[in-house]
Amino acid sequence: MSFTHLHVHSHYSILDGAINIDELISQVKELNMDAVALTDHGNMFGAFEFHQTAVSKNIKPIIGMEGYYSTEGRKKKSEYFHITLWVKNEKGYKNLMKLSSLAYIEGFYKKPRLDNELLLKYKDGIIVGSGCRSGIIPAHIKDNKIEEAKKYTEYFKKEFKDDFYMEIMRVGINQEDEINEILISLAREFDVPLIATNDIHYLKREDAKKHNILLDLQTKKTISEENKLALPSDQFYLRSTEEMEELFKDLPEAIQNTQELKEKCIPVPFDTDRKLLPSIEIPKGFESPEVFLKHLALKGLEERIDRVTPGERERLDYELSVINEMGLSGYFLIIKDIVDYADEHKIPVGPGRGSATSSLVLYSLGITNVNPLKYGLIFERFLNPERISMADVDIDFSDTRRDEVIQHIREKYGVRNVAQIVTFSILKARSVIRDVGRVLEIPYSECDEIAKEIDRDISIEDAINTSVELQDKIKDRPDLQELIKYAKGLEGLIRQTSTHAAGVVIAPGDITDYVPLFTSKSNGEEVISTQFPMEILERLGLLKVDILGLKTLSVIMDTLKNIPHKIDIYSVPKNDEKTFNLIRRGETTGVFQLESSGMKQMLRKIQPSNFSDLVAAVALYRPGPLQNINQDEFALRKKGKMDPEYIHPKLKSVLEETYGIMLYQEQVMKIANIIGGFSLGEADILRMAMGKKKIDVMESMEEKFIKGAIKNGLTEEQSGDLFSRMSSFASYGFNKAHSVSYAEIACQTAYLKAHFPVEFYSASLSNNIGQDIEDIRKFIKDARKNGIEIKPPEINTSQYEFIPEDNSIRYGLGGIKNVGKNAVIHIIKERKKRKYKDFFDFIERAGGRTVNKKVIDNLIKAGCFDSICENRHSLLSSIQKAIDHAKRKGKGKMQSLFIEEDQELIPAEPFDIEEKLRYEQEAMGFFFSNHPLTQYKNFSGAFFTPSSRIRDLPNNKLVICGGTITKVEKKTSRKNQRWAKLTVEDLDGAYIILIFPDLFKDIGNTIDSLQTIAVKGRISDNKRTSLPEIFAEKIIPLSELKDLESHIKATFLILHLSQLEEEDLHGIKKVLLDYTGKLPVKLLCRKKGEEIRLSSRDIKVELNEEMIEKITQIVGEGNIRFTI
Repeated sequence: MSFTHLHVHSHYSILDGAINIDELISQVKELNMDAVALTDHGNMFGAFEFHQTAVSKNIKPIIGMEGYYSTEGRKKKSEYFHITLWVKNEKGYKNLMKLSSLAYIEGFYKKPRLDNELLLKYKDGIIVGSGCRSGIIPAHIKDNKIEEAKKYTEYFKKEFKDDFYMEIMRVGINQEDEINEILISLAREFDVPLIATNDIHYLKREDAKKHNILLDLQTKKTISEENKLALPSDQFYLRSTEEMEELFKDLPEAIQNTQELKEKCIPVPFDTDRKLLPSIEIPKGFESPEVFLKHLALKGLEERIDRVTPGERERLDYELSVINEMGLSGYFLIIKDIVDYADEHKIPVGPGRGSATSSLVLYSLGITNVNPLKYGLIFERFLNPERISMADVDIDFSDTRRDEVIQHIREKYGVRNVAQIVTFSILKARSVIRDVGRVLEIPYSECDEIAKEIDRDISIEDAINTSVELQDKIKDRPDLQELIKYAKGLEGLIRQTSTHAAGVVIAPGDITDYVPLFTSKSNGEEVISTQFPMEILERLGLLKVDILGLKTLSVIMDTLKNIPHKIDIYSVPKNDEKTFNLIRRGETTGVFQLESSGMKQMLRKIQPSNFSDLVAAVALYRPGPLQNINQDEFALRKKGKMDPEYIHPKLKSVLEETYGIMLYQEQVMKIANIIGGFSLGEADILRMAMGKKKIDVMESMEEKFIKGAIKNGLTEEQSGDLFSRMSSFASYGFNKAHSVSYAEIACQTAYLKAHFPVEFYSASLSNNIGQDIEDIRKFIKDARKNGIEIKPPEINTSQYEFIPEDNSIRYGLGGIKNVGKNAVIHIIKERKKRKYKDFFDFIERAGGRTVNKKVIDNLIKAGCFDSICENRHSLLSSIQKAIDHAKRKGKGKMQSLFIEEDQELIPAEPFDIEEKLRYEQEAMGFFFSNHPLTQYKNFSGAFFTPSSRIRDLPNNKLVICGGTITKVEKKTSRKNQRWAKLTVEDLDGAYIILIFPDLFKDIGNTIDSLQTIAVKGRISDNKRTSLPEIFAEKIIPLSELKDLESHIKATFLILHLSQLEEEDLHGIKKVLLDYTGKLPVKLLCRKKGEEIRLSSRDIKVELNEEMIEKITQIVGEGNIRFTI
């Protein structure tokens, strides 16, 4: 007898099903079954993957869903029952898409719920099962509501006739026999066929504990906790046919009927060879999208290029022919419509992104703003006629106006035809180690150590096999072996869904005719997205466009608004000396793509002198090139201190712009074209094969390349060497087209910063209001460093945004915590009538529901009323008095027209500097007017790793940091051990210190806010936190300065010799001799890009703040360091 499993939950039943699709189909195959169903909870996320995987292994896929069914109507907030639905045919598949989509869009309450109305409307091609114990019929039996159960049995039989089945499960749960007995009785009474199902949540019986751990991840429980969500037995696995036959030997028809149901189901024919473009309006006089596109492209080319050469026209015609041949003319017209809408509504659009910048047609249409011919960009890198694929044009828009563009797309192509796109986050190796460790109650520090031993891109299995340290760590530890076992079992399963950051799909009609939808929350708003991810949508032929929000475009837009005269940002010179001086100095905070500390260091090293160098810098600072290209060598070649090397003179034209070093993917293509005789289409296929290490393709093309290279004058040895170099390079080379686009924006922002710094900083600060406070702090520090005053917030002057004011910047009221935009609008509206004369006047006129007590409190703490009254303590004490006064005056209850009511502030002692700073930090998120660490400024600059650099350092690196504690969170672990989490602020920003129980025992009672401390510890690899984290090993108050000396290995002096006179060098030596101690002294001498390292044998110094201050006065801030 044959059997088919019809009730199966994969990992698309998120954090409930513990089975991935590949494993499911493989196990079905191993058990010699020829079909299986997928019935995930309330969704069809896995339907396409399941279908394709099953068909590829000759397993019949039965697409289904275990839905949530509300008897009271999907639009009411009512409870639900489970119901199993299977797709019978193509009509049924379309109807299941409708049911799943509408359950989310119209019926979501705790779960996506469908109801009677929906089920009847979309019942064609659907087979219904009674479900698990939570199904509508079993649940009523369990509650002893037999008549209700009978009523629903009769109802479903009447509506679905022979396509309604009664599911019988024997999985070892309470009341199972009693419930099944009544289910069988009802089935016999109403002639409903029985089917045996098993409510599968994991593959094998031994996976039961793994599944319970997964549920604990979902519910944030631990393994030892009781009264938690868990399956009640170990029988929810994929049983063999023999096991099911044995289990149901008294009901053989329940086994046989699974075959009947299987035979009813016809696999859905997914069409992956079509393009589903929305309809496009073509103006009269143009017979097709192709003709209209050509007209627009020619017109645009003549507008954008003064004198079109025959070569440029030939390139345009060639691109158009490829676009037409691929059937993409309509796609290009849709993209143009989107960009035209943005231009018409003055929504900033980026110059281009990715390989799309390689297209002259896109440039002519005004979709990109980079002329590909000017930079030698290759069209085949974007669209290859020898490798047919869908074009991918990503577009950047101002992040503050991106939603307007998406709304236009909805209105233009139909609200029901447009949706955003799902993405799936999975349980990755490192995170699943920590998660499972928490469930198994293994100390976090031990789990974290293991996680850090695993490289980011490899599996737990590979890590264990290749790491002797990991093997040694777990070999005598059964608890850690168990951790690895279950973490491996859960690795790769889906953790959660989210919405693609940019993707929008546009269908020719109602999108639920093509793919199912679901709803989720994003920034508090409901978002409708497809249930299939982007890769599947593309395979189904649906049009996907990437509408990205880029904050930098908003900064550029607002900077231009701040400048009194008009500037065309696309016409700013790309050889401006002031701009490149700023870039060479590495003063690039806020400059697109150039603001990380590592990038700044690289810019100072390679000293870009033109736009081509800037393009190279953007490409160089990528993970692949950083690991494989020697920046020092690049810098020496660029400065003419090392000659470029070319295997053959013909390579010079390709590699000259990068000083003989392969950097761009396009260079591989040009070498294959010029040296190997490949067409550019073939060269692109070779690039892809090399990048993805497709050995078979590479081997087949290597012979042709070597023959072509020999023909072009290379020896066989040179040809093989060149091909080998290209192969290794292609895995990390960067897309030049993308680099050019990014460099364009980098050049624009650097130009604005160099020429209009006040306007630029004002815009940068304003665009971070309500976002990461660290960025506001960063820009304020950078502006001050460049001599720009940041004036404090002022109640009669400040706007919501940061604004230029007399070559300085006025702090924006929006940058104060708990002061929302509506409150500021109200304050400014009232202020326009007349300025606020005193605190009572402000409360009387502006105070109320919008500008409430909490808002007023923070306005005072931030110093907004200092121009009215400098005594913030007195103002805080008087808030209630002023509010009461305003209420009485508003009600006309003044005691007398001739007796003035008391409007004096309540006297109070002014805050000392510490209290003032504490309140500023509370209201603004950082120390604004001063910083407690300032008194240690020279010392901290020499000794501490600044918070801004922590993210750039490797995991587990030992560092010493310093700062002022701004927040203390003392916690108790599940094992009843005390630990703490500190937020610490230094002169650059903030970071987190984690103090684990052993250290907490020693110092836990001494930790307090506003303490200024030094911490020695190791960097955590937790990148999910908004602030970097350090695991503390020792914490020392800065008042106990001498205690730090034992942690130092040497004193480092960085000497910029071109800036120092001979008397300075004598002065340095004298200071060092005046403070003799135990610390060795090392020198790093720099002059004209060269460095020499020296060590002094005779001179040793002590750690002394006076010494640091005197040396700093000579060598400059930041040029004395201590190593640990």
